[in-house]
Amino acid sequence: MSNTFTVSLNGSPQLVTGPHDVPVVILKLGDAVQAYLNNCPDEHLPLETDDALPAVNSRGEIFCGHHQASFDGCSGCFLRPGTARHIDRLREGLISIPVVEFNGQDVTLQITPDVVTAWDRIRRIRFRKSFGRGVRGAVRHQLARLAGKGPAHILNR
Repeated sequence: MSNTFTVSLNGSPQLVTGPHDVPVVILKLGDAVQAYLNNCPDEHLPLETDDALPAVNSRGEIFCGHHQASFDGCSGCFLRPGTARHIDRLREGLISIPVVEFNGQDVTLQITPDVVTAWDRIRRIRFRKSFGRGVRGAVRHQLARLAGKGPAHILNR
């Protein structure tokens, strides 16, 4: 499977799914394009909420729909926490997806091995969190794994 893919831009921001089921948010900022893994590092939630696109202001800042943490759209660097609690995680910023080519309408992106590794880690975190916190959540998570439930990449570890 090729790790590059091409998307026709029809707005900004735009949510797409790349190879290895990697969720990507694409931003068109002036004549440039930036792409990031669709993940807020605070709680490892998608940047959008209820299928509403993440907000981008006129300065090119992108906002997490869950905590209103803001990131620079050009660099992915953390700017302000909003109501997020994990400042140390936010300081990592957004994970960049390399732009291979942009011709004004179509953008070609590359999903690197580092991005795939990061996405696998985030999927495991999201799967674990779906069972709740504490001992009960941990037990539910282990029972689901033993029952063979969950994404294959999680069960094979």
